[in-house]
Amino acid sequence: MPEGMVWYAGPSRSTGIRFPSGLYPLEAEDADYWYFRSPEPLEFRSFENGRPTAEHSDPGGMMLGKRSLRTVPAGAYIEGEGASKIMVWKLGGDFLAMEGRQWRKSF
Repeated sequence: MPEGMVWYAGPSRSTGIRFPSGLYPLEAEDADYWYFRSPEPLEFRSFENGRPTAEHSDPGGMMLGKRSLRTVPAGAYIEGEGASKIMVWKLGGDFLAMEGRQWRKSF
């Protein structure tokens, strides 16, 4: 991901997530997703009237569905217990449409 990306939850923009720029190496996979580790922690923020009210960061990354016809084709994950991954943000077709311009796969 050459530049960082910011996504907001809904038109109110009351919560957001920031994916840092950089290389996201493949960290794990399961039957449904590939998991790519963020080079820095993911940033989460809450907003009120356009101003940040709370923020935190968590280690994690981006998950990409192995099949394009998924209900949730991509998302953000954080680390769970052991080697588990927890989806914390859903990304849809608009994210997939940015492939080649805002992000690209190297495999």
